[in-house]
Amino acid sequence: MGQRDHQGQPDRPHEDSHLLKLYELFKGEEFHFLNAHHSRISFYSGFLSTLIAVTIAGLLRASVSWHYAVLLSSSVLILLVISTAFSATWRPYQRFLEAVTMSAKIEEKLGEIRGNTGT
Repeated sequence: MGQRDHQGQPDRPHEDSHLLKLYELFKGEEFHFLNAHHSRISFYSGFLSTLIAVTIAGLLRASVSWHYAVLLSSSVLILLVISTAFSATWRPYQRFLEAVTMSAKIEEKLGEIRGNTGT
């Protein structure tokens, strides 16, 4: 249990400082995971754009039947990259949402503590 003052009430400043440290931690995680999510989206967007551009250029230059087979395999590669991109970008976004939720809960708790003490 937390510390108590001379009247047996919970020690609010101690709890308040603990919650503020947690709040700072979760706010830092928010920014970290949002940046990770954005960087992964940028990477996969660039990679997919390149694959699509190469495939379109290949379609315009294809003349032999095996060229079309290679183009078909590039389409499969694009689908594989899309599925990988989805799973790779989902996790940082999920962690970002978890950090936002925890920050909101801490903000609510800090509001309750400050509201009860009249500050």
